[in-house]
Amino acid sequence: MTLKELLKMIRLEKIHQIAVSGPHCSGTQIGGYILAKELKTTYISEAAFGAMDFRKFCLATAGKESFVVQCPSLLYCAERFAPSVLIVLMNRPLEDILMSQRRVGWKDSVDRRPYDEFKVFDMNKPLAYIKYQYAEKYLARTRRVEYLDFESLDNHACFFSRDERRAFPAGQIAAKKDRPVIYFGRQKNAIKT
Repeated sequence: MTLKELLKMIRLEKIHQIAVSGPHCSGTQIGGYILAKELKTTYISEAAFGAMDFRKFCLATAGKESFVVQCPSLLYCAERFAPSVLIVLMNRPLEDILMSQRRVGWKDSVDRRPYDEFKVFDMNKPLAYIKYQYAEKYLARTRRVEYLDFESLDNHACFFSRDERRAFPAGQIAAKKDRPVIYFGRQKNAIKT
């Protein structure tokens, strides 16, 4: 689904709570940030709740009527999110994800453990592949999952081309003269967009 199609659906259905997940480096940060900006709501980076801490995730989102939360590390337990939360999975070609992960030096050892416990995935495959398999084979059985195509973000003012992103470290989603640097890697609280 394109960004335009997803925004139209969210507005028509009056959805106010959105979790953006998927493999790391699939666009969860920029996708979530753009959704929050377009929907004029609070953006919560995974850094606000320690990435894999489900209890802190619940505390970070509790009592909020409207938010977009970035949570790639919590995809394995997304069926436990409140029923009001729409799960948006970033859809990006696996080769592009792996290239981006290599560029930023991302390691998946900690994020891999919850999927190993299922005992059904080929753990020799990249974690990005395993996460997409999990969403398709398990999560979609119990929860509504909408896929947001990463490439559809490229016309948005906040989006940066592949060449522009080459120098970005993990967590950085903006850096131009006309746009301030936005870095969520060590951010501890939500950003009001």
